[in-house]
Amino acid sequence: MLKTLRRRRLLVSVLSVGLLGVTLAGNANAAIDPGRDDRLIEHDGRGYNNPHAGFVAPPRGDGPLAPKTGALIGTHSNDKHTGELTEKDQHILVTERHMERTLDINNSYYGEFDSIASNYVPGDPKKTGLSKLAFWDIEMGRIPLVGWGCGNSKQINTGQHDATIRKTAEAMKAFGHDFFMRYCWEMDGNKRTDHVGSPEEFVESWIRIYKIFEEVGADNVVWVWCGNANTFKHLNDKNAYAWDYYPGDEYVDWVSADGYNWAASDRNREVNYEKDRWRSFVEIYDEFMVWARSTGSIPESMKTELKNMPAEFPRKRQVKPIMIGEYGAIEPVGDMVDFFLGHSPHNTKPQWLRDAHDSINGSKARSAECWWCGIYSDIAAVVYFDIEGINGPWEITSSPESIAAYKEAAQDAWFNQIHTLGWAPAGNRPDAPPPGQNPNPNPNPNNPNPTPNNPNPNPTPNNPNPGQNPPLHGASGKSGYWMLGADGKVYPFGQASGHGDAVAPLAASGPARVDAADVEPTPSGNGYWLVDARGTVHPFGDAKSHGSVEAARLVPGETVTSLSATPTGNGYWVFTTKGRVVTFGDATFFGDVSRVNLNGPVLDSVPTPSGKGYFMVGSDGGIFAFGDAVFAGSMGGKKLNAPVQSLVPDPDGAGYWLVASDGGVFAFDASFRGSMGGARLNKPMTGMVPYGDGYLMVAEDGGIFNFSDKAFAGSLGGNPPSRPIVAVAAIR
Repeated sequence: MLKTLRRRRLLVSVLSVGLLGVTLAGNANAAIDPGRDDRLIEHDGRGYNNPHAGFVAPPRGDGPLAPKTGALIGTHSNDKHTGELTEKDQHILVTERHMERTLDINNSYYGEFDSIASNYVPGDPKKTGLSKLAFWDIEMGRIPLVGWGCGNSKQINTGQHDATIRKTAEAMKAFGHDFFMRYCWEMDGNKRTDHVGSPEEFVESWIRIYKIFEEVGADNVVWVWCGNANTFKHLNDKNAYAWDYYPGDEYVDWVSADGYNWAASDRNREVNYEKDRWRSFVEIYDEFMVWARSTGSIPESMKTELKNMPAEFPRKRQVKPIMIGEYGAIEPVGDMVDFFLGHSPHNTKPQWLRDAHDSINGSKARSAECWWCGIYSDIAAVVYFDIEGINGPWEITSSPESIAAYKEAAQDAWFNQIHTLGWAPAGNRPDAPPPGQNPNPNPNPNNPNPTPNNPNPNPTPNNPNPGQNPPLHGASGKSGYWMLGADGKVYPFGQASGHGDAVAPLAASGPARVDAADVEPTPSGNGYWLVDARGTVHPFGDAKSHGSVEAARLVPGETVTSLSATPTGNGYWVFTTKGRVVTFGDATFFGDVSRVNLNGPVLDSVPTPSGKGYFMVGSDGGIFAFGDAVFAGSMGGKKLNAPVQSLVPDPDGAGYWLVASDGGVFAFDASFRGSMGGARLNKPMTGMVPYGDGYLMVAEDGGIFNFSDKAFAGSLGGNPPSRPIVAVAAIR
């Protein structure tokens, strides 16, 4: 163990990090003094300063309930499923009182495999499947994290528990809100062997359970796979690593691990502190972070240090949102205090908490004094093990100093992201923004406002009466636009006429449901094409069908995001999240980025007026120009408050505007017309289109923001759509 630890310490005096352009002074304990007591090295957590995972966090994975930046924060606190909703029975209330805020996630265990199913009777308010804690969390604006106990994998695989699984799925579907669910967390632990079985048996059982949930339509369940952080370092009794139990990307929404600093535990003191050393958060989660970030490849350092390593991580090809399912440190008490401080002045629980949260906090600048700051900033959620009395005081409230340390993170903007998710129950929280406003997810105090917003944008306000149109004017003599809902419904305004919608074709529920993606008008304005995320094109009015994307053209996880028509209307391009371009009719292929490793998905596209080129824009603000499209600049490589959603060329074709989901607008060789950046939106922006001499923006709730010389023609303000608005198109 000590030999491996020494390998991960830097045995040099300085660490050079080229990507950040910073040279960090070496840790004072990095160079091992041969005359020094080895146990001093063992109990210096900060000495683990050469992690396999590196020092620069890559782009994070996307998924349900995942913030684009920052992290959700929560606890597993002492609770009672049948107790009173008071501090006496629900310790999370004690923690929240000290934090002076509502936490984002509340973890609860449902230990037995059949416990949820046996407590579910449809229509019976006393038999709701999930306990009253989950429903209370919704009332409080917390996301429940449900720990569903393990079933016997062999029996599941033979179908013996299909009825229990189906009833559990029905109960979770009936809950009616999106929530996190960890099935058989820490399945790789040696205590789980009897039920879990071999890795192969567990993987087969997970997939069977997942498919039954799909059949039931329980798509509000966010699947969190959770192993032990330690089993990413060491083989378990089955001679397996944690990743051997991973079922595959298509059956998982988030990846997670549980890990702890056991140094100050009673069990460790009983053996003269020889069982567990003082471990930092960085060390505990190092190998897990390598795996979570990987799309299969394994760094040579891990192949060298770990036993029986595979050629690549099995069934891991995508980066998922990362959660720390449980983490914690025990407060040293009595003679432990002097023992650990004698090894390092940093060996206190409050400092351990600060170091842990600083490693996650992407707004903390790395320096010689804090080389770990922000290196795990792709972690999207953290859940502290806020439990009393198991081998020592784990709870946050174990000392005033620990309370203060945790509160620093709880009050930091990086850990206040729940209102950026669009998760409706967050509106129940006392910190919910006022109606009609949304928070700007801007946790970086060093870069408070990168969007060049007009301080007085003066946009046209939302019209609460969509049918009342003001006088029309503008270059074309027409004003109007269509909005498209995710359900395929089309909302016409002004002189834009409705010609039909795709509600019926997209009406399937559950996993079979496909969302609408984009609407594109014909050159005459007397029709339009709708395209769904699968690539099926639906023509209406005078729009002609030129074909749809074949399923074989898309790789797993790839979806269609937009459709752009040629100037003649006799063809169109279809674009995907991977930057793939599929042509139909007289549309010409000018190139794509489907073989490029993108920093973010491609979310929008637009052709040049000549039809001899097109632009694509990624969520990171990267711009890709093909054909006669002229690159004028991008936001690629710059830190954004929110992902970029759309690109609009200016009227003279010399430049363009980008809009982010927070309403911020970036102008490149184009006159700035105004933005909503800095204002609180009711829902995120989802699109922008050319309109008159400027642009028109639409939000998910159908709010319209007009920055042009054309007339406002109405919105869905006050009449929210049944499904979010995903696109807008305007009369040319």
